Amino acid sequence: GSEATSRGAFLTCEWYNGKYGTSIRLLGLDQDNSLARERAIVMHPAWYAAPDMIAKQGKLGRSEGCFAMAPTDFNEALWHLSGGRLLFADRISEA
Repeated sequence: GSEATSRGAFLTCEWYNGKYGTSIRLLGLDQDNSLARERAIVMHPAWYAAPDMIAKQGKLGRSEGCFAMAPTDFNEALWHLSGGRLLFADRISEA
């Protein structure tokens, strides 16, 4: 219920056309993220993840658990991270 991205390993799957345009489906490989497919946790471009929006708002918008990135960065991610690639997510500590 946190709407945060789950930690752990994900397998990138097929492209599809969704709410935010071309997106990449993900399969969660760990116990903590095993419901990623059912929750529709995907990689997608998002206007609210663009650097100018982050600078304006002071933070990245909420993606409800998806891996959202600036549209200009997403095209490169699409080519490098789709179709059976391993994606690993974790937190960065500000210790």
